[in-house]
Amino acid sequence: MAKDGLSFEDMVRQESAKAGLDVSPRAERPQNGRRPAPPPERRRGRGGMWALVILALVLLAGVAALAVGFTNATRVSELDTIYPNVTVNGVAVGGMTVQEAAAALGDPAGRYDNAAVTVNFPTGDTLTVTAGQVGLEEVDGTSFAKMAYEYGREGTLLKNYMAYRACEAEPVALTYQREKNEPDMETLRALVEPVAAQVDQKLDIVQAEYGEDAVTLVKNAGTAQVDVEAVCAAVSAAFQQEDYTTPILAQAVEPEGETADTIDTQQLVDALYNAVFKEPQDAVYDETTGSVKEGVPGVHIDKEEAARLWNEAKSGDKVVIPYIFDEPAVKAEDVTGRLFQDVLSEKSTSLSGSTSARINNITLAAKAMNGVVLQPGEEFNYNMCLGERTAAKGYQSAGAYSGGEHVMNIGGGICQGSSTLYYCALYANLKITARYDHYFPVYYLPRGLDATVSWGWPDFKFVNSRSYPIKIEAYVSGGYLTVRLYGTDEDGSYVQITSDTWEDSLYYYAQTYRNVYDKNGNLISSTAEAYSRYHKEGTTSSEETTSATPPPAAPEPTQPPAPPAEQPPQQEQPNTPPEQPNTPPEQVTPPETQPETPPETQPETPPETQPETQPEPQPETQPETQPEPQPETQPEPQPETGGDDTVTE
Repeated sequence: MAKDGLSFEDMVRQESAKAGLDVSPRAERPQNGRRPAPPPERRRGRGGMWALVILALVLLAGVAALAVGFTNATRVSELDTIYPNVTVNGVAVGGMTVQEAAAALGDPAGRYDNAAVTVNFPTGDTLTVTAGQVGLEEVDGTSFAKMAYEYGREGTLLKNYMAYRACEAEPVALTYQREKNEPDMETLRALVEPVAAQVDQKLDIVQAEYGEDAVTLVKNAGTAQVDVEAVCAAVSAAFQQEDYTTPILAQAVEPEGETADTIDTQQLVDALYNAVFKEPQDAVYDETTGSVKEGVPGVHIDKEEAARLWNEAKSGDKVVIPYIFDEPAVKAEDVTGRLFQDVLSEKSTSLSGSTSARINNITLAAKAMNGVVLQPGEEFNYNMCLGERTAAKGYQSAGAYSGGEHVMNIGGGICQGSSTLYYCALYANLKITARYDHYFPVYYLPRGLDATVSWGWPDFKFVNSRSYPIKIEAYVSGGYLTVRLYGTDEDGSYVQITSDTWEDSLYYYAQTYRNVYDKNGNLISSTAEAYSRYHKEGTTSSEETTSATPPPAAPEPTQPPAPPAEQPPQQEQPNTPPEQPNTPPEQVTPPETQPETPPETQPETPPETQPETQPEPQPETQPETQPEPQPETQPEPQPETGGDDTVTE
């Protein structure tokens, strides 16, 4: 019987458990009493291990994938370029920086530099409108480039990376509205309207044909005016289409209700006169081309005759109004005849006492200068004109100075050519651009009017500052070097050179002034020209040849007085007839403020056979001003002198 309600099987399990026996229930035996076969024994341990290994590998792979993804996402976030496969308004910008994309999306640099549209009007008038005039400027593509760069960068790190990968897989087309770069219509209209008004005036409400000899009108042919709005619209379209080769043809339209019968005759005639009228243009010398520009006849019509012809014409008649041509007052042949017509200045300097070698060198220098023509604005360079003085060119060894010492040098004496030319350039009122004084005074010109040269440096230069070309004439004859400057005397003005001179124990000083007078002798201007300092004979110095400013002991320059009105100062006059080469003129110096006691003796007197006409005529009652001599009388001219370290020729 079961104890405490327990079944017999339960009691057995309890007791067995206490005894340590396994009495786990087995499968129920079949009713036939046979014991079933035991189940197959399970193998524990290996299967669980492999499962754990696989799980670990999966976890590691996931962690690695996350690490790689994070690394790529970080790398993408650090890119300074637009995502791949991105286009903006059809322009591929993928992989570009913002700056590169801006350049690709904006207008190219200089797009409108040469952009211009031409308008042709019915009367033959033209109008050219440039992009700059109507406010057209290159479009900056920076804003578009920045928007393309921001695409796919608005989210988290992972989200932005996914957007990047999406761009790699499939192109992304972005479209942004670009502002139209249109011309400023108000400004454009302001350019077109004045020209249209002139054209309307030429048409003058009637159709007119302007020929070479006459203007032809058709009476009662209708009215015509330029359609300004249509012209502006066509110009704007041309700029937007960048069509700068096809001219715009301006159309003339006919307002309703207006015919030639309603036209005021006087208004018509005035309009025709204004359309035809041209002032005659005189022939002039063209400084740019160096040639004479032909004159252009003026054109006008007879207003009274034009009104009569119009009023007498019937509707539909052609009215031909002839032009009247006005010849220019100055023709080309007149200008050509004035070229080199006047002697602007001239000077003859003595060769007295010169050796044959020195005279030879001066003669070669004169030949090099002779015939040189300078156009307006052209500079003359004495060294470049003569070239380097060599024995192969015929130059001989003659006296020169170096550092205050007398030396023999190839080309010695040519400074007399540069000095005489300098004198003429001053009196022709030309601009001096380079001039240096000598080491010692020269005998053939007053102090302050010389110009020393040496190959390389120093040099003498001047510019033709007149409106017409000038020509140099230079020759040696009769013991003189003569230089003349030919040109065109435009207004009769002339130059007088005056000077202040002083000295100390070592030097002579000179300050020259250029005084310009009109043809009536009235002073126009007076300017300081050049400061000069010369060593005295027997002195040496290591200082330079010239100084930029006078020494402190130099007196203040004084203003030269104006010449008397009834007798202008005598000096080289532009209209003096040229002298004959074989009769050298008497050497006469220009008016100059001199010390009361000149320390210098006059060089050898020129030959007695002198022509009455002198290059610088003085009044007969005026004694000849003597140039300042050297402290000691020299039996023959001293060589030209320059700086201490320069051999002047």
